[in-house]
Amino acid sequence: MEVSLHALQADDLLIAKRWTTGIKELENLETKHGRVLCWLINYNEISIGLVYLFHIHKIEKTAYWGYCLDKKYLNRKNMRRVLELNLYDYAFDVLGLEMIFCETACYNNQYCVTENEWHDIRLNLSYEKVNYDFKLKPHHIGYAVANLRKALEKYRKLGYYQASEIFDDVDRNIQIVFIKSYESDECIELISPLSEKCPVSGILQQMKNVSSPYHICYETEEFERAITVMKQKGFIPTTNVATAIALHDKKVIFMMNREAGLIELVEK
Repeated sequence: MEVSLHALQADDLLIAKRWTTGIKELENLETKHGRVLCWLINYNEISIGLVYLFHIHKIEKTAYWGYCLDKKYLNRKNMRRVLELNLYDYAFDVLGLEMIFCETACYNNQYCVTENEWHDIRLNLSYEKVNYDFKLKPHHIGYAVANLRKALEKYRKLGYYQASEIFDDVDRNIQIVFIKSYESDECIELISPLSEKCPVSGILQQMKNVSSPYHICYETEEFERAITVMKQKGFIPTTNVATAIALHDKKVIFMMNREAGLIELVEK
């Protein structure tokens, strides 16, 4: 049985509407209980339902879980078991929660499962591991520019406004400012070198000082796990994890893939 979970995106809503009651329930959960994490369940590359964590409390470290499946799969106990056990792994190991509430615990019919109970129980369990997808939200496109202030003035004439102060990142020997489009809220990071001892200088030399886009930045709530999964997908880190002064000291890392180019990951 090949089961994978794909983080629900806006483009998936038409597919997800196949489970009408599930979508209505999910909308109610989002309204009543705040943050909801939802995935499409793919079985042998066919979407067969939804599984979700809801009422997630970061302070109390608790959450609830639920699912909705196509009728032909609803009575497959092993399918429900695989979903449930992997949800526990994800909630406790990735999200750092301490208690999951559920009315349909497959292995012992408990109403709730604690992290300590789960670590003891799973030592004696054998179950298929599913592949969790995760959300990467585009944050900005990075442009190398020879003169930051001149570039900023040109972009103002193209309908962009300055969305941040100008930062001198002395650790990276670069100067940074973020700009956004009045029309689409698209974000661009303008980066200019403070000295020749920075990668941006090399890019500008190759482009003969012509401004050029060179990386896309993605924001993720699962920063450490995103790094691991991106490595599995063939991306190689080109920097160590560091904090970025221009992004409020959030963690960032740059990764390269021959076909996809250079990307930056930033924690949400």
